[in-house]
Amino acid sequence: MTLTDLHTSAARRAITEVNAIDITDPDLPRTTVVTITTRVKELLDMLATHAERQQVAIDTLHGDKTRLETELRNLRSELASRDDRPTAA
Repeated sequence: MTLTDLHTSAARRAITEVNAIDITDPDLPRTTVVTITTRVKELLDMLATHAERQQVAIDTLHGDKTRLETELRNLRSELASRDDRPTAA
């Protein structure tokens, strides 16, 4: 199970918990309100952290891609300028 799968699973559990509670009930116990608020805050913190990690990974991959494209251009240029290339007969 990947980190994304774990976060998705946790989010789905939190959604199920909140959906099971009648949040429109004016007599909703304070402990229930605190529990819901705490769960939502934890979930948002977790999702924000995961999004930040995903962005770091994306930035790293973009940098790697740029570096590899530059290396490929350089290698193609070097290959094109070699004198020992076989000539067409």
